[in-house]
Formats: sequence, structure tokens, C-alpha cells
Amino acid sequence: MFDHNTLITLLFAPVVAYIAGAVLFSIITSLQESISTSSGPTGSHINSGHSV
Repeated sequence: MFDHNTLITLLFAPVVAYIAGAVLFSIITSLQESISTSSGPTGSHINSGHSV
């Protein structure tokens, strides 16, 4: 017989892992974007759409 706690953990473990992976991926991409924009200020202005 399954415990409710073990069943819940079995169901939510892959979901939590997927969410953690998505959060890590978004953090890494945002860090890479900030690094690329900091290295090229003109590119950040063009990307943000503040070209006068």
C-alpha cells in the first residue's frame, strides 16, 4: 500500500525538478544577457528600443 506522502513526493518530484531547471535556465540566460549588454552598451540601447 502506498502512503499519501510517498505518492505525493513521487508525483511532485519531476515537477519540482522541471521547475528548478527552468528557473536555473532563466537565471543563466538573464546573466548571459546582462553580461553581453554590459560588454556592449550600444547593443543594449538598440535591444531596449531607446534609439533616438
